[in-house]
Amino acid sequence: MELHFGVKALIVNEAGRFLAMHKKGQNELPGGRMTFGETIEEALVRELMEETGLSVTPIKVLNTGIT
Repeated sequence: MELHFGVKALIVNEAGRFLAMHKKGQNELPGGRMTFGETIEEALVRELMEETGLSVTPIKVLNTGIT
């Protein structure tokens, strides 16, 4: 069994609107799978550049999803 860890980004502009991607008939936050050895921040920067072309600097990790 293989485990895949992923990251999602909440990008909000000054007007309080957020970026959502339309995939497979639904809207979701941009992001994707982490690669081995990446930090959460590195994965977010890479995935957002790949998916949106945006160059971002993560501000805060909101939730790791680990309970």
